[in-house]
Amino acid sequence: MKTFLRNISNNIRENLAQLSIDIKVAARELSWRNIRGLAKDPVETRNYATVYMIFSGLLFLSTVYAAFNEFSGRERRPWKKWTNEYKAAGLKIADSLRNAIETKNGEVFRKKLAELEAAKARAKDSLRKYPAYVKLSDEYYKLATQLREFSKELADIKAYDSQDYYTYTEALKKNDFNTANKIKAKLDNYKVQIEGKTKQVEETRKKRDEKKVELDKYEKIINELDTKIDALKGKLIVIENAKKAYNEKRVKVHQVILRNYSTNNFGEYNMDVDRCQSCHAAWNDSLFSEKYYKGQFKEVSYEEFAEMHWKFHAPVSADEYQAKKPEEQKKILEEVAKHYKGKVKVSGNKLAIRKDPLQYHSPEIMKVHNIEKIGCTGCHAGQGRALKASHAHSRHGEPDYDHYWERPLVQGKFVESSCQSCHSTAINLPMAETVSLGKKLVFDLGCNGCHALPNQEKYPVRKVGPNLAYVMKKDNPEFVFNWLLNPKDFYPHTKMPNFYLEEIDARNITAFLNNLTEKDTTYKPLKYPGKGDPINGKNLTLQIGCTGCHSIDKIDWASISKTPALREGAGFGPNLNKVGSKVNEDWLYDWLINPKHYYSETKMPSMRLTEQEASDITAYLMTLKKSEKTKFKPVDAAALKDANNIANGEKMVKMLGCYGCHNIREDINKLSNVSVSLTEEADKTTHEFDFGNTIRGDRYNVGHTWEGWIKGKIRDPRQYSTNRIPLMMPNFGLNETEVEAIAVAIKGWTNRKVSAQYQPHYNDIVANYDAGQYFVRDNNCIGCHQIEDYKGAYIHQQIPEPANRPPLLTHQGIKTQEDWLLKFFNNPKLDGYGVRPWLKVRMPSFQHSDEEWGYAIRYFLAIKKKHVNYENYKNVPTTPEKIAMGKALFEKFQCVSCHYINGPSMEEQTKAGKLAPNLGMTYERLKPQYVHEWIGWPASLMPGVNMPNYFGEGYTTTSVPDSSLAKLGMDTKAIARYQGEAIRDYLFYMNSNILNDDKKKQKPNKTQNQNKRNR
Repeated sequence: MKTFLRNISNNIRENLAQLSIDIKVAARELSWRNIRGLAKDPVETRNYATVYMIFSGLLFLSTVYAAFNEFSGRERRPWKKWTNEYKAAGLKIADSLRNAIETKNGEVFRKKLAELEAAKARAKDSLRKYPAYVKLSDEYYKLATQLREFSKELADIKAYDSQDYYTYTEALKKNDFNTANKIKAKLDNYKVQIEGKTKQVEETRKKRDEKKVELDKYEKIINELDTKIDALKGKLIVIENAKKAYNEKRVKVHQVILRNYSTNNFGEYNMDVDRCQSCHAAWNDSLFSEKYYKGQFKEVSYEEFAEMHWKFHAPVSADEYQAKKPEEQKKILEEVAKHYKGKVKVSGNKLAIRKDPLQYHSPEIMKVHNIEKIGCTGCHAGQGRALKASHAHSRHGEPDYDHYWERPLVQGKFVESSCQSCHSTAINLPMAETVSLGKKLVFDLGCNGCHALPNQEKYPVRKVGPNLAYVMKKDNPEFVFNWLLNPKDFYPHTKMPNFYLEEIDARNITAFLNNLTEKDTTYKPLKYPGKGDPINGKNLTLQIGCTGCHSIDKIDWASISKTPALREGAGFGPNLNKVGSKVNEDWLYDWLINPKHYYSETKMPSMRLTEQEASDITAYLMTLKKSEKTKFKPVDAAALKDANNIANGEKMVKMLGCYGCHNIREDINKLSNVSVSLTEEADKTTHEFDFGNTIRGDRYNVGHTWEGWIKGKIRDPRQYSTNRIPLMMPNFGLNETEVEAIAVAIKGWTNRKVSAQYQPHYNDIVANYDAGQYFVRDNNCIGCHQIEDYKGAYIHQQIPEPANRPPLLTHQGIKTQEDWLLKFFNNPKLDGYGVRPWLKVRMPSFQHSDEEWGYAIRYFLAIKKKHVNYENYKNVPTTPEKIAMGKALFEKFQCVSCHYINGPSMEEQTKAGKLAPNLGMTYERLKPQYVHEWIGWPASLMPGVNMPNYFGEGYTTTSVPDSSLAKLGMDTKAIARYQGEAIRDYLFYMNSNILNDDKKKQKPNKTQNQNKRNR
C-alpha cells in the first residue's frame, strides 16, 4: 500500500509540472482574439487538444483523490475498519481455541488421531489392492461418466425440440402449413429420441446406484473411521470452518432490504434499508461472546457516566459520588461493573464502557427472529441506512445527537418496547420480562381509568377499584376521609395512588360519597348474626384459599415479585391486617356470603361459605385492626351534610377522574377519560415534551430525553407542574423497577404499524392464548395454580403436602374434556363430589358466564397449540377382550388402594387415606390420549406425583410380559403401550353395559344415597 501511494505521489508531481507548462501555452493560445478567430474556422480545422488535456488532468486528480480517500479515509468508511477487525479478531480467537484444545488433549489426542488416520489410509490401500473392489469402482465411475454423457445428450435433444416447437407454432400462426408439416415430422422424431434417451438415462442411473450400494459395503470401514475422526476432532472442525469463513469474509456493505416494512407518519408503508450488520458483523458469531472477545472500551469519568442515563442507571448522582470517600467511590464503581457485566468495567478510578460493535447477540432471541429478513432497526430503531455510528444511532450524550429524530436508537431494556410492534396483544412475552411487567402494571394499576390504552377492546377490562355508590355502608366517613388524604399511610402497597389532596378537598369528596350512600335504596347488607368463632375463622382463612389473593399481616414480597405493585398471588387483593379498622361487620359478613351482592363487577369470587363459616371469618377479620398509636384524623359530621361541600366534592370527583377506577353514579360513570391516550406518547419527540422547571442532569429526571420525561412523569407526576400549567396526575409510589417497566411498555405503544408479512402468523391459537393470559391474570388463577413456566402457585408455600395443593393447569388443554371443564367451572363442588373432595383449599365460584369461561378453556388449548375442536371423547374404539385385559391389569396393580370408583363420602375417603382422584368420572372428565400418556409416564406430566410408573419412561418397559401379544410380533415397548391402552379403555368403559358385573359389586353407601336425595 505504501509503495502504491508513493508511486501515485510521484506521478502527481510530474503531471502537475507538465500541467503548469500546458496551462501557460493554453493561456497564450486562448486569447480572446484567437478564440474569435477559432470560432470562424471550420470544425475540421479547430483544435481542442488543450481543453481536453485540462479536463483529463482534473479527472485524473479527482480519481486519485477518490482512491486515496477510499483506502485511507477510515472516518469516511468506519464499517471497513470493523469488518477487518472482525476478520482479524476471529482468526486470532480461532487459533487460540485450536491451540487450547490441542494442548488440553495433548499427546494422547494426537496419537489417537494419527492412529485413526493411519487406519483409514491402510483401509484405502487394502481396497485398492482388492480386484473385486477395483473392478466395482471402475464400473461405478464408468456408469457415472455415461450418465453425465446421456444426460447432456438428453438435454441437447430437448433444447432442439423446444426450438423447433417454437418455429412450428409460429408457422401455424402464419398459416404456413407446408413448413409446419415438415417441422411436425422433426418433432415426432424428437419425441421418440427423448423417450429412448430418457429410458437410457434412468437405466444407467439405476445401475450406477446399485454399484454405489455395493461400493458402500466395501467402504463401510472407511466411513466409520471418518465418523470417528470427526467425533475426535469435534470442535476443531467447527473452528477450521470458522477460520475459513473469516478468510472468505468480504469487506462490503451488508444490507437487508425491507420492502413495505412499516408505516410512516401518514400511515403509508415505505421501503427501508438496514445496513447495521456492516459494523455489527459478530451479531451471530458465538466466538465473539464475552468469554472469548473482550472488546474495546472507552474510559469515562463517573460524571460522564451519570450523564448517560439514557443507557445506564447510575446508583448515585455525580455530586453525591464526589462527596463520598475514595473507598466508597470504588464500591460504587464495582457495583456498576457487576450490574453491567461485559459492558462496563472498572479502570483505575474510572469506568470503561464498551464501545465496539462486535458484540454477540442473545441466541435465544435469534432462534425466533430472522435478522436476514427483518434487520436490526425493527427492534433497535435508529437510521438503518447510515454507515456511521453517529448518523445511525443519534444517542443522547454523543456527537451528532439530534433530539428531533423520530426514531433514535433504543438500548437496554427499552429494546423490549419494540416487541409490541408484532406482539401487541400478548400479556406475558418470553425473553421480554420488562415490557411484560410494564403491561401488567398498567392494567393492574388501572391506568385505563384515565388513559386510553391500545387493544383495549380485546381485553375484558374491569375497573380496578371498589364500588363507591354506597361506600358508607361498608366504611365510615372518618376512614374514607383519612384514606383520601394518603391511602399509603393505611396500606403501603395499595394500588390507590396519592392525589395530594388538601383536607378540605378530602372532606368534600367524603361528603359527596356520604350523600350518595344516604340516597341509595338498592343495597342493604345482611345482618351479622354474631356468635362467630375467631379461632376457627383464622383456620378457615388459611385453609380454604383466602391467602391465594390476600396477605394477612406482613407480606414477603421477595417470594412473590420484585415489584409490590404487581397484582398477583397474595398481592392481588388488599392486605387484611387492618381490615377491622376499615369496614363494619354487617358489610363484611354480607360480602363473604356473596361478594356480588355489593358489587356485581367485583373480582372477589364466592367461596361458598356456610352462614357459620362466614360468621367465624367475620369474627376473625374484625379482630385485625390498626395500631392504637395511629389515630384517624376526625371529620366534622356537620360538614358532611353541607350542600356546598357535597357539590364541591362532586366536582373534585369528576375533575380527578375517580370514575375511571370506581363505580360511582351512572351519569358520572359515563364521562370520558380525563387524560391523554397512551397511544400518543411513544411517537412524540423530545422537543414536544414540557419539562416544566426541572433541571437537566437531575438524577431523578434522567436528562431531557424521551425516556427521561416518561420516567420522571411516572416517578413523580407533578414535578413538571408550573404556575400556569398545574398537573393533576396522582403518585403511585412506584419503585425504579416498576417505573422503568411502565416506561418501556409505553415506548412500544406506537401508531407505527409493521406489515403483516414481517409479523408472526396471527391465528385463532395466538388470539386465544393472548386473551386467555389476560383472563387468568384478571382472576388471579396463578395465585393458586401453576400455569405454563412463569411464576405462580404462590399458595403452594402454605401447603407442604403436594397431594393437597391446587393442580397444575399447564396440561388442561390436552387433559380435560371441554364440556366437563365448563361444568366444573360453573359448579366446582360437582353436586357433592369433587375430583379430590378431601381438599381443604376450595376452588372458588366466580359466577362467570359460559362466554367468559370460554377464555380459559380456549387458553388451555392454545397453550398446547390446539384449535378449538369439541369432540365426543367418550366413545373410545376398543374390544371386550382389551377391556378385560385392562381390568385384570387394574386389579393386579391394585389401583383401588389409592383411588375410589364413585366411592364413599369425603370423610371416609380421607380416613382411608385414599388421596387420589375419583376414577369413576374418568370417561366424562379426561381425554383418552392424555390418560394413556399419564399411565405411561405420570411424572412427565406432573413432576413429584405419587403415582407409580409401571411402564418405564413412556412405555419403554413392561412389568407384565404377555406371551400372546409377543406372538403377534409386538416388542416390549409395543406390548407396554397396548397394556396402557387396555387400562385406559377399562377406565372409560367401567360404568358402561360392558361391565355390568362390576357395577353390581359396588353398592352405594348411605352418604351417596343422601347426596342423590339432596341433588
